[in-house]
Amino acid sequence: MKCPTCGKEITVKLGAKIVSKGCKILTAMTTIVTAQCENCGALFQLPITSKSFISVKQDKEK
Repeated sequence: MKCPTCGKEITVKLGAKIVSKGCKILTAMTTIVTAQCENCGALFQLPITSKSFISVKQDKEK
């Protein structure tokens, strides 16, 4: 993605692990972060979703 003010390329990655037992996770996790461009100092909010990189594995009952 690019800074909405100056166009500098920026990268934001989110890492998380979901452990569930007795249920299934049906939706991706979402969050909104506030970022500041290192080039021009602009502040902006970014919606970040885990759907593009999350891997959910269900534990098998023992």
